Order: sequence, then structure tokens, then C-alpha cells
Amino acid sequence: MMETDYQFIRNGKSVSIIKAATLEDPIEITNFSDSGGNDAKLAVSTGTGAGANDPENDLLESGNVYRNFSTSSLYSDEAVIKWERLDKNGDSTGNYGLLTIEDAGSVAVIENGSQTLSFDISKGTLVAGNTLTVNTDTTGVADPMDLRIYRQANSINDIYHFEVVSGGKIGYEPATGVENLTISWHSSVSSGTFELLGHTPPRTPDSPVEVEVDGMILNFYDGTLFKGDAFTITTDESGIPTSKTAAGNSTGELMSDWHWTLDSFKDQFNRQAGGMKASITALDQLKIQSSDKYYDIENIEYSGSNGFSTENTTITVLDWTALNFKALDFQFVRSSGNWGILNDSTGGVARIIPAGGDDDGFKVDLNGDGLGDIEIQFAKKVTGDGYVAFDLLKHDADDIRYAFGDDSSAGSAGMAAVFGMNTFFKGTGSLDMEINEKLADTKYIASGKINSETGQITQGDNQNALSMADIQHQTFTMKQWEFTRGTGAQSSIIDSTLDDYYNTMIGTLGVKARSIKTSREFADIMVNQLTEQRDALSAVSLDEEMIKLMKYQHAFAAASKLLTVSDEMLNTLVSVR
Repeated sequence: MMETDYQFIRNGKSVSIIKAATLEDPIEITNFSDSGGNDAKLAVSTGTGAGANDPENDLLESGNVYRNFSTSSLYSDEAVIKWERLDKNGDSTGNYGLLTIEDAGSVAVIENGSQTLSFDISKGTLVAGNTLTVNTDTTGVADPMDLRIYRQANSINDIYHFEVVSGGKIGYEPATGVENLTISWHSSVSSGTFELLGHTPPRTPDSPVEVEVDGMILNFYDGTLFKGDAFTITTDESGIPTSKTAAGNSTGELMSDWHWTLDSFKDQFNRQAGGMKASITALDQLKIQSSDKYYDIENIEYSGSNGFSTENTTITVLDWTALNFKALDFQFVRSSGNWGILNDSTGGVARIIPAGGDDDGFKVDLNGDGLGDIEIQFAKKVTGDGYVAFDLLKHDADDIRYAFGDDSSAGSAGMAAVFGMNTFFKGTGSLDMEINEKLADTKYIASGKINSETGQITQGDNQNALSMADIQHQTFTMKQWEFTRGTGAQSSIIDSTLDDYYNTMIGTLGVKARSIKTSREFADIMVNQLTEQRDALSAVSLDEEMIKLMKYQHAFAAASKLLTVSDEMLNTLVSVR
């Protein structure tokens, strides 16, 4: 630490510690203690510097291990990552844990006192529900896939999906009787399968295994892949992959990158959406419906003094899946400076995070996984004894009601259509697509809209009907395809209205059809003319030649018959004695 990194300013009331703007690490105070009876207290606060937040503990107590430390964190909340070890089939081994992330830097997974995996967290935002997977090789060393992509894809603004059919180590020959590393892929218009052949000795990672996929050259430098592993390549409007490596090379969205999966989205949706339930069908489709059983917080009560009031308290459910039991008069009590739980319906599983609670607010772990499921926050710190109490009561799907708002807003992101509600069409593709029968029932006509911010329903203003009628005149960015026999399909982007796009497509098909018809007519004329010219040059009548051929055929047949009879007579004479 350089002397210029920190400045200390003292006066009769306080001591200020100011760090240089170039320093990124927050200031930490640990193990606050005194030489007397462990009854010293120290009030701390975070200044007004950019990006600063309130410290973890704003009143340090030397005799309380839960409140003898503080950090001037640059972030509002520390992040928690749950890790779990899986086998090669993707099944849990039972080994899992939590990683607390307070700042950017290296993070280590500790199992049985030993570090088994480490990785770096860079600056940014960790999104709840995102997941990543790191494969290991046969020696247990982390071995993520190293993929670099060259050239453009034929399909622009598309997502290429890849799935490992049979796994293996990239660049290595498989054992005898084991299939080669095989990967299948598909985009919105094409699909295929390729093998990553290995060598002995392996040439990777110095020399990659190279394959061509729909115009792109994929170079696989290293990595261990298991059956079922998947990754994607997203292309922009020029067909160039959008993801980049740290060195700026094009790559895909790999399992070792933070990403969503159907399972992770389902789990996070169920944690955040009370009264709704997400599931995955046998066809790997996301299904969202009303929950047939869920619990909600009701009958909230406060002791009414020392900051325990409706105006000062906010209760937020962080994980609705943890609310799976009935509770009456579930109390969180502050007494003599410590927080505790009364009428605990979890049987002692529930825990306050951090241990001992905090007068600014705290979280409650209801299922013992170490993560907060309910958060209780106080706008102003509570100053004395008191309690917050509520009930957890069961509800079913009949208690859920829906109303439709402006589904084009950024907040909704088309979720009504995802739920299968307020849609004009049914089916999953062109083969089973049909008009929703509800359109014939005038009772379901939603001509007005709901204000997405206020929830006010505007009846009879016909905004939905007018917006729907105006669709044919709006300009959209659409993909246009060109298919050529013997080569891959090429796509491009155009800006057009639906009417113009349809008219252009019909016009293009008409011109193409007329061109093909004209070409056929020209070919027929050419064949007839060449036939006539050949006949004129040869000066031979095909009919006359055919008659002569038939005559010669009959003459040959008669001569053949004569020879047969002569042969029989000769045989008869020879046999007479």
C-alpha cells in the first residue's frame, strides 16, 4: 500500500478514510475488538463516492461476531453462486455448495478442504438463473471447449444449435469400439451431422480439427465433450457470429459461458413467479400455467413501535418454491439487540441471514439451502424490541385471474403469447397451424388495451383493433432467402411492409415461373428443329427403313426354319442302319 493510496482526516467527532480513485478494492474493517469488556461500539458509514453503497454493518460491536466487521462494498448486494458436481451422464453426484461473490476476482470451489476448481469473475452483473458448465478430462482437470469460427454463415440473424451425439476428447482417437466424437446441428432452414476425427499422437491444440458448417469454418482446438452437451452460434445481419473470444476471434455461445437453459429458466421462473408454475414437456417445450398449489404471505402484523410498522417495512419473496408449507403467526422478533424466530413451522430449519439478523434488514432461509427465500427490509433502522409476523396460506389455480396489457412494452416482452394467451393462431408449426376458434366468439374480442403501468382498462376505444388493422402498413425487418440448386441457401435482410413483401414474393414467383415455362418452350422448339434438320440431312425415311428391317427379319426366320428341318433330316439318315 502506497501512502498516497489513502488519506486520513480526523476531527473531534469522526475519522474519515479516503482512498484514491484508482483503487478498485473496497475498504474492509475486520475483527473489531477492545481490550476491556467487549462492549465497545463503532458507527461506520459509506461516503458519497460514485458507486458506493451502505456498508454491511453500520454499527460494529466488539462482543458480537456477527457485527464486528464491515465492508464499504461497491455493490449493493453480494452475489451467491451455487455449484454442483455432475457425472458424465449429467446426473448429480451429491456434491454441491455455495460461493459468495463480493467483488471481481478469482473464485475457488473447495471440496473436503481442498481446491478442486477455480475461475475468474470479471466486472459486470451476475443474473439469477444463469448457469455455466465446465467439463473435466479423465484426470479431473478443467477442459472447456476452445472453438474459433471463420467465414460467414449462409443464414443471417439465425441461431445454429449444436448437440453432441457421442462424446470424447477433441483431437484424440477414441478407444477401440467407441464411436468418433459426433455432433449434430440445425438452423432455421438446414441441418447436418459431422465427426471430429482424432489422431495418434493428437495434433490439438496446436493444430485444430476443422469442419465446414453452412458456409462457416469451425476450428476445434481443445476440450472434452459428453453426450448431450450443447452449444449455439448466433449470427448477425451479415452472417458473422456475434460472440467473441477475449482475443477478438469469433466463437459460439459455449457451455462454459453464462447462459440460460430450459431447466435454469424454469427453476428461476418458479422462484420468482408466485401463483404460476413452469415445467418442461416431453417434447422439450416450456409450459407455463397457473399453479394448482401455492402459498402466499397474508395477515401481516407489526408490533407498531421502534420502526416496526407498515410504512417502514418491506417484505419481499425471493424464492416462491421455498414457500411450500402452512404457517400461522410466523414471527421474526428483535429482543435485546438480537433477532430470532417464533412459531417456526419449518421445524427449526429456518435461519436468519446473516446469523443474528441486522437492524437494517435481513433474509430468511426457509429450506436450509443457505440462500435467502424471504427478505425483510426496513427503510429506517429499527431501534428497539419488536416483531414482524405473518401467515403462509395455501391457494390454488382458481385464485388466479388474468388481464391483458400492452404486450409490446419492454416489460412484458411478449409473455402473453408465450403463455398461449391472446394469440390469433394455434399450433407449433406450418403443419398444424390454424386460426384460434376463439376469434369467432365476439365475447373474447379485446378491442381495448390495459395501461401497462397503471393497470387501467380502457373499454371500447378499439386500440387493439386499430393496431391490428395497421399491421399491414407497418415496416418490418424481414429475412429473405435465395435457393440455388447445388449450392447452400443464402439469406439477406430487407425492410418492407407485409403487403410489399407478399407482393414482391408473388411477383418474384410469377417471373420465375414464366422464365421456367419460356425455357421449356424454347427447349421443345430446339429439339423439334434439330430433329427435322437431322432427318433432312440424312435423306432416309425411317418408316421405309423399318419396313425393310421387318422384311429382313422374316427372311431370316424362314432361312432359320429351313436349316432346322435340314438338320433334323440329316440326323434321321445318319441314325438309319
